Amino acid sequence: MYDAINTLHSKEAERQRLARLIDQHAKAGGSVIELPGYEQKPMPPRRSKIDPETVLKRKHMRRKAGVRP
Repeated sequence: MYDAINTLHSKEAERQRLARLIDQHAKAGGSVIELPGYEQKPMPPRRSKIDPETVLKRKHMRRKAGVRP
């Protein structure tokens, strides 16, 4: 079942399979607790200020004697 292509038909079949499993679990005396889902918080806006301490300091390559690029 896991190698099926992700189509509406395969998703519906998976929903029905899970519903049957939940029903079997409930009939056997089990309980089902619905937990809250993941809530993605938006990222904070970027600041336009550039901190001079964090600016990348590039090192200039030194040419070695006898080596040409």
